[in-house]
Amino acid sequence: MNRGLSPRTHAPGASSPRTASGGTVPRPRGGTVPPDTVSDHATGGRPSPGGQSPFAHSFLTISSTLFLIIAVSVLTTLATLPVWALLLLTDVTVTWFPLVLSLPLLAPALFAAFAAFRGHAEGEFAVVRPWARAWLRGLRRVGPFGLAGAALVVVLAADVLFVAGKAVAALAVPGLAMVAAVGLVTVTTAIAAAEEFPGLSRLATLKAALACAVRGLGWSLLTLIVCAVYAALVINVPGWGLGVATAPVLYLAWANSRRALSPLRQQQPGGRAPWLRSELCERQPGGLTPWRPRESHRESHRESHPEARP
Repeated sequence: MNRGLSPRTHAPGASSPRTASGGTVPRPRGGTVPPDTVSDHATGGRPSPGGQSPFAHSFLTISSTLFLIIAVSVLTTLATLPVWALLLLTDVTVTWFPLVLSLPLLAPALFAAFAAFRGHAEGEFAVVRPWARAWLRGLRRVGPFGLAGAALVVVLAADVLFVAGKAVAALAVPGLAMVAAVGLVTVTTAIAAAEEFPGLSRLATLKAALACAVRGLGWSLLTLIVCAVYAALVINVPGWGLGVATAPVLYLAWANSRRALSPLRQQQPGGRAPWLRSELCERQPGGLTPWRPRESHRESHRESHPEARP
């Protein structure tokens, strides 16, 4: 009595299944094709990652992205809550000094958010613990950048108050606004560079961020536009701005900063970006060697497990 063949079993004379590249899959004894070699049309001819179905993989990706948005928005808002409380609930002309003292809290929060975005892009699903560890690192790594930004705000505000009502104000205020914009973009780019290139010193990171922000003028303008829209949203609708829009805005700022920092990813200091030669090199006992960006999780796993290389 003939029995029906199972979906993964082929008759001895049947042709072998095709792979995504057009070749044939070698059939083992017994005519059974291994489950991980069966192509799936829904995944473009590739096996589903981890043996999951395409629907399960898509659901996991979407749910992890939504969790990333919610978690980063909530954690960043909680970490910078003193800034928003003083800015939205008090009279700034009276509480300006506590507000200035709380501004450095923005730097480690941005550092942690950028680290969470980078980890998610590299395939990491955890958000809360990596964010917390990155925030603790950011206190020491980018804390001076936050202090420098707060000092710049104080100096510019004092200059605006000094020239207000004078004839020179028509020329001085636009110049001060341009300095504020350059300072904002430089600090944001420096925080992104400090997270991606931890081997660079703070001074080298700040110099490279300033150079990249000025040369990548288009990406810097996009960052300024995004920050302006976010500020207007927070002032008019604080709940939606702080609770929902924080993570998307920070992601756009991180992506623009990474595009502006593309010259730093040159492995050869004398390549397309010779003006970053000193920033791309660090002194070693054997001389100057090009500094390489931090390895991703997949690259470090391949280095520690050579048998997992394709």
